[in-house]
Formats: sequence, C-alpha cells, structure tokens
Amino acid sequence: MKFRTKLAIWMSGVLICISAATVMVFFSRAHHEQRESLRNRLIGIATTGAMMVDSSKLDRLRTAMDEMRPEYAEVKATLRTIMNSSGVRGIYTMRRGAAPDVYEFIVDPQEDVDRNNNGVLEPSERYPRIGERYSTERYPEMQKAFEAPTADREISSDRWGTWLSGYAPIYDSGHQPIAILGVDMAADDVKKEERTLEVMAVATIALAAFLSIASSFFLAHRLTRPLGQLSHALAEVARGNLQTKLPRKGADEFAQLALSFNDMSAALVQARDEIDAQQRLLEQRIAEKTDELARTREAAIESEKLAALGTFAGGIAHEFNNIICAVRGQVDLAAMAPTPERIRQAAETVSACAERSRRITDALQTFSRRGPLRVFPTDIQKAVETALDLFKHDLNTLNITVFRKFSDVDTIGAEPERLVQAFGSVIGNAREAMRGKGGRLTVIIRPIDQDIEISFRDTGPGIRLDSLPHLFEPFFTTKGPLGSDLTTGTGLGLAVAQGVVKNHGGAITAENNDEGGATIRIRLPVRPWPGKGTRPTLKRRPLLAKRKLLVVDDEPDILSAVRDILLMRGWEVTTASSGDEALELAARSEFPLFLVDIAIPGISGIDLIRRLREMNEDAVFVVISGFALDQLAARFTNDEVAAFVSKPFRVAELIATLDSMATPPEASS
Repeated sequence: MKFRTKLAIWMSGVLICISAATVMVFFSRAHHEQRESLRNRLIGIATTGAMMVDSSKLDRLRTAMDEMRPEYAEVKATLRTIMNSSGVRGIYTMRRGAAPDVYEFIVDPQEDVDRNNNGVLEPSERYPRIGERYSTERYPEMQKAFEAPTADREISSDRWGTWLSGYAPIYDSGHQPIAILGVDMAADDVKKEERTLEVMAVATIALAAFLSIASSFFLAHRLTRPLGQLSHALAEVARGNLQTKLPRKGADEFAQLALSFNDMSAALVQARDEIDAQQRLLEQRIAEKTDELARTREAAIESEKLAALGTFAGGIAHEFNNIICAVRGQVDLAAMAPTPERIRQAAETVSACAERSRRITDALQTFSRRGPLRVFPTDIQKAVETALDLFKHDLNTLNITVFRKFSDVDTIGAEPERLVQAFGSVIGNAREAMRGKGGRLTVIIRPIDQDIEISFRDTGPGIRLDSLPHLFEPFFTTKGPLGSDLTTGTGLGLAVAQGVVKNHGGAITAENNDEGGATIRIRLPVRPWPGKGTRPTLKRRPLLAKRKLLVVDDEPDILSAVRDILLMRGWEVTTASSGDEALELAARSEFPLFLVDIAIPGISGIDLIRRLREMNEDAVFVVISGFALDQLAARFTNDEVAAFVSKPFRVAELIATLDSMATPPEASS
C-alpha cells in the first residue's frame, strides 16, 4: 500500500472519529434532553392526576371487598378520565405495604382481557386488585414517590409489559402522603421518539464520513507528490544510477530537500570509487582470515561445552556420592551393632547428610531460577548486616574481625532475601579463605555514579590466577576433593551470588589485593520499586480449637513418618496418598487443617487446595514441597495458604509450624 493511500486512510480515520464523536456527543445530549422531556411530561400527568383523585375516598378502600363500594367506582372513573385525556397506556394507585420495598395496589381502572381467547387469564392479562403486593426493589424512583413527584430514568419491565413510568404522591386533607398515582407510557412510544434522533445521527455521521474521505484523499495527493518524486529518485540511486537529480521548484522545505539530495548524489559518486578500492583490499584479507577464525571458534565452543558439562556433572555426582556413602555406612554399622548409642549416632549422621543435601538442592534451585524478581524497597546496609549476622558465630570462632565502612546510600528496589543470600555466599567464601589463620573482613558500602558498590575484602591467601576466570562457574571449587584442600564445598556459592546480582541488573567481580587477600565487588543499580513497596502478608488466622488434620502425600515413607510424628504430638491424623482420596475423606469428615504436598498423582496439590477450600472456606492449609517455595508461593493468593514447609524438612520445623496454629496438646480435645 502506498504512503499516499495510508496517509489518506489515516486522515480519514481521524476526521471520521472526530466527526462521529462530535455527533455522538450532540446525540447523547439530545437523547438525554428528550428522555428528560418525557420524564417531565409523565411527572406533570402524574402530579395533575394525583390532585384529581379524592384522597378521602381512596383511603377507605382497604380490602378486595371494598371494590363493591361506590367510592371504588368513583376513583376508578376518575382514573379512566385521566388516562383517556393524557394518552398514557396505564394508570394506578398504590400505598405502602408492610415491608419498605413492597407497595400494595388500590385502584387500577383497566379491565382484565383474555387476549389469547383461550378462556384462561394469563398474569399479564389480569390487572391487580386491592391489596395485591408489588415489589419496588428494582424501581428506585417509585420508592421516592411518597416524598415528591418523580419518574423512572430507564425503561423497565414487569408482567404487564415494558414502560417508562411517572409517579406523584396523593395527599390527604392534612397534606400527608397516603398513596401514590402511577402513570405508564408504553416503551414503543418512547422508542419511536428516540428512533428519530438515531436516524438523524446515523445520517449525519455518514455525511461527515464521506466529506472526511474526500478531503483526506485530496490533501494526501497534494502532500505526497514531492515524496513520490523523492522515492523514485532514491530507487534510481539504489539501482546504481548515482547521476539522478531532483527538480527544484520554489523555496519551501521540499525544495531544500531536493538540493540536499542532489548534493548527496554527487558525494556518493566520489565515495563509491573510494569504497571499491578499499573493498578489493578487504576481500583479500577477509578471505585469508575466514577459515582460520571458523576453525578457532568451533574449537573454543566445543572446549567450553565440555568443560562446563564435566564440572557441573562431576560436582553433583561427587557431592551426592559422598552423602550417600556416609548414610549407607552409618546404616550398615547400626544394623551390624544395633546398640542405642550406635543407632543415635547413625540418626545424627543421616540427619546431617539430609540437611547437607537440602543446602545443595536449595542452592541449585536458586541458581537455576528464572522467575521475575519480587521487588521491594530494600536498605542495602540492613541486608549486609543480616548476612553478617548469619556468620557472626563462625567469624568469632575463627578469630575473624569484621570492619565496616558504610556510606549513606539510597534505598533501592530489590528482593532482600536474594541479596542476603548473595552477600552470605560471598561472606562464606571469605570465611573459608581465612579459616585456620584468622584475619580481617572489611565490608565497604559506597555510591558510585548511579550504582551502589558493596566490597568484601579479606586477608586470606588470595585467588590463584588460574582459578580467577572460573571463580563464578557452577561447581567450580578449590575446596574438598574437587579442589586443593580437605574443606568440603559445593562450588555453587559464588555462582548463586552471580545469578542473584545479574537478576538485579548488577555485576560481580573478583580481584586479588596488592597487600594480600582478595576482594569481591558487587555493583547494584539504584532503581525505584513499583507501587508503594508494601510486602504481601499472610492473613492472620485464629488458633484451631481441635488438633485434627488430613495429611496428603504420595510418598508412603514420608506419609508414615509424618503421621507417627504428629500422633506423638497429640494430633488426630488422617492420611491420603492422592488428591481423589483426600476429597473423599474431606467429604465424609470435616478437617480444620490440611498438610498438602503439591506433586501428587491425579489432581494437583494446587487444585486440591482450592477444591477443599470450596468445601470448607474456614479450613487452614499448609504446603509441603520440594519445589522452590518462593516460586510456589506466587501461585497462591495471600489468604489461601497459611504456611510453606520445604522438603526435606526437619521434624522440629514441621512441629513448630503446625503447633503454632493449634491449641497446646494438653488443651486440645
């Protein structure tokens, strides 16, 4: 599509939208004024008619038996006179009923008519009798009619049809409202008057559209003609005809453009000759280097792939083989000599190995995380102090002194927990470097340009030059059997730190100090956080009155262990190994608390929690899972889950979490 056509279409669209919007504004105003005119007309009819009704006679009509009284006939005749003279389709009188939003009919002058000729009066063919009730819940203007004359703002429907109605109060001799008079105008009459306006609006919009299109195409042609000449000239230049010139007419911007184009053509002719000479020389040199670069690049890629894969796989295999070996050895020793001391020692070793496995899997999950950051206002100094507190005991025990040089820096948008983890990984690395000899750890926080720099400087032996390029690679370590000493290490600490820093848009580097030791620097950008920076909080729940729960997990060993642990703590425990079984048990018995694993067969743990909540909205849910809990928590709203417990969990952690939600064992029933 040509630019001229696009411009014309765009201008037409703009003009049509402006015209249509203008017409719609006027139509809307006219529609509103017409509707208000109809309402005022109905209010006038209702007000006039209310003054014609004899309120004393109307007030004597209370029951259906009163339809035989002369007062009923007189009021009915008055209403018919009003209806015939005003041209409305319906008229009636009503008084307040027993409820605020219920009125009762008094007199309706219209007669029952069997329009279907079937010998049976349908509800819409029978008009109300004295005392018949009518709900005003959907008619706010009718509810106001006892205070002042009014009319419906929108067309409404009931069993007698579709109407626009007006109302006015009927006063007694003491000027107190005892009833209301209602008049109805059929919707067909209202729509007929509004349709005239709609036809006028459509016709006006069509005319405006035609004029807009015609004027747009005319203007587009005049404006784009010089651009067409320029486009043709550029096409000639692109085909190599550098002698192409543009005609120069007048002194406007297009004439200046033509002059510039002609100068450009002349310059291109000169530049082409120079480029041709340079190109021939470059082609010769490129041809010589192409094969060499290709071979070097392929070799480098393969080398990096093999090195990364070998380090990663070897690190995982080594760490978990050590753990499995320790567990198997202690279990075999306990089986060979099942003394209480040997069993206790085996249990302690197995527990320590489980905790070590948990640290490795937590680090792997953090390192591989690809989810978005949960950004909050973060005080960098507070995050560093939190990380130092985690290592305070170890640093004191190893005779390592911490020196702080903190400058005032801005609060930044970040995820504090991830930063604490990154700082902790760096501090732990420095601690291992100074283990056995003590030393000094200097932590410096200072602003640099638009960033904040956090430096960790130790007085250890420094970093070997051959290790420096690989320091932040996963499972690269100088500790343990994969490194050069006997200290155990996973090689994930600094890799995790680098991942956290990069996710925050920062950078991490390492260098050796001239006076000895090493320095790791972290630079984070100062960026704002979205919203008000408030952290989501879980909904507070009252203590459960009964220590009863349903545990859902598809691992029989975990299910059995959790059941036995909680039974010893005074809980009434029921277990299920699938989501379907859990739903069946929940349907037969009410459980105030559910302990649910996410990865279960059949229905997922997330869907199970939401279906159980539909069955019992007061139930409390605790999630246990081996997945990364921060990503798992993001899939629930703040009040869906009370707590999360990460697998593998310690018994004390599980007991503390559940006991915090219930009465003490001796107080439970």
